[in-house]
Amino acid sequence: MKNAVRLYSALFLIAAVTSPLIADDWPQWRGPERNGLASGKTTLPAMLTDENGPKKLWEATGIPSDHYGGHGSVSVADGKLFLSVVWHEDVPTDKRRIDNSVLSTLGYRGTSNLPEETVKKMEDDRLNLSRRMRGAALEEYSKKWVEENLDKKTQLSLGSWVASRFKKGKAAIPLSVYADLQKASKLVFDGQAEMELSLIHI
Repeated sequence: MKNAVRLYSALFLIAAVTSPLIADDWPQWRGPERNGLASGKTTLPAMLTDENGPKKLWEATGIPSDHYGGHGSVSVADGKLFLSVVWHEDVPTDKRRIDNSVLSTLGYRGTSNLPEETVKKMEDDRLNLSRRMRGAALEEYSKKWVEENLDKKTQLSLGSWVASRFKKGKAAIPLSVYADLQKASKLVFDGQAEMELSLIHI
């Protein structure tokens, strides 16, 4: 759940290099060949000092990075330097909403691509698993269920998730809870109390 609205403003300075590369260009991450080596003939001195080091052409402070601005690589082309930076800040608000990431955090992978009868069978079989089935026996059961009830493509995309629900048994979050959260994620509430009250009645 979010208790703040994030405002994003992005500055994108991107160069599309379509002509043959200039020898000293650094047009992408790790250089022209992505090997961390410069292709030009310019060499750096054995020891960098104020006297023999490169001349400072510009300086910037306060450029956000990591959690505050993302990650990116500087690019150089045609004598110009290019950066991709994101600035954002938290602004307090009384509005409340459920972030879509809550579903993925709770391990939801979605069942929209599965036939209804397959979803029903999956949940019925999960809820009727014997509590004595554990370890290797449960692993084998889950694997066999996936192979017998899902096609090859779905096995790749959802097989491990379906198997994990069998391993959790009755402790797995019911699909109806995920469905309620999906409905709620489309709503914006005027405050915490309204959100909690609405969730109770979904």
